[in-house]
Amino acid sequence: MRNKAMHPSEFITVAEAGLSKLRQPGTMTEHERTALRTRYGFLLSSVYGRGDPDLDLSREELCRRAELTDAVIQKVEAGVADLEVCIRESGPDIPAPILSPFNRIKRNTKNNPLRNKYRMKLALLEKTFSQFAISENSFFYALHGETRKNSVAAFRGYDRTMFVPEKFDPENSYDALLVCHETVHVSIDDAQREHIRTVDDARRYLEGHEFFAEAPGKPKRMLLNEELVSYGLELQIANLALGGALESGAGISAEEISTRLKARPEQCPGIDLLFDLAEKFFPEGKSHTPNQPYPPAFATAIIDLHKGHGYEVWSIDPLGRYSRIA
Repeated sequence: MRNKAMHPSEFITVAEAGLSKLRQPGTMTEHERTALRTRYGFLLSSVYGRGDPDLDLSREELCRRAELTDAVIQKVEAGVADLEVCIRESGPDIPAPILSPFNRIKRNTKNNPLRNKYRMKLALLEKTFSQFAISENSFFYALHGETRKNSVAAFRGYDRTMFVPEKFDPENSYDALLVCHETVHVSIDDAQREHIRTVDDARRYLEGHEFFAEAPGKPKRMLLNEELVSYGLELQIANLALGGALESGAGISAEEISTRLKARPEQCPGIDLLFDLAEKFFPEGKSHTPNQPYPPAFATAIIDLHKGHGYEVWSIDPLGRYSRIA
């Protein structure tokens, strides 16, 4: 397995020791297990199906889903590429953060031959996994499945899995926009991993994922800091795709947005939300820039949105302390 170069650290040393024991079974220490879950969570989920019931399947069903997911991945990557072409036509000086989701997806396409999660599982079963070079910050695609059938897209950080719908339409720019939103979460997770240098760092990272992970009988929680960035970039990409028409005073309607993005009828509530958030994100027709605080009305709308869906809303300060937003 090939990993990108990183500065030597206690965390990497311990994780590699745990990986050796995974390949040649031995008794792992608690530290090795923690580091291994952090650095190679995607591998553990594929080997053991940890937290991912979609992988606990017969070989026949894995093959069926792998073929279906191959087709979906091609559509996702093609649809996102077309959306990038569209926004680049808006002008030559597009800020780097707005292009980051597109670059992130292209990098994953180039560096991750097993980005189909079911293909990874099959490679492990067939003992061909070692033939593939996978960079550490790769992420993986899997189908929504029954447990996520009501969501448009989702990213699970600890095993770097993005769940995408089977009906993804590469000609539907709104579908591609939602994938870009989730790819921002991938990049946020990349940044978190970059700062892990000790096993204690890794433990705090895992605790964060466990705190916000959804599970039966557990409160649904959302981290405001991440959603502000994700929705903010989603709005800026949509605005460029619509020729700047989302900025305040442009006179565009939600119906026209839906038509221009080629959204499906069932996506109208999402388009209405996009339209409402845009009015709060682009005050007086001015675009938000990364060094500006997010408009208070926009933050309030994101909070109210998630509370309306039954989520507890939390924030994190620069020292890594969580606090619940009443």
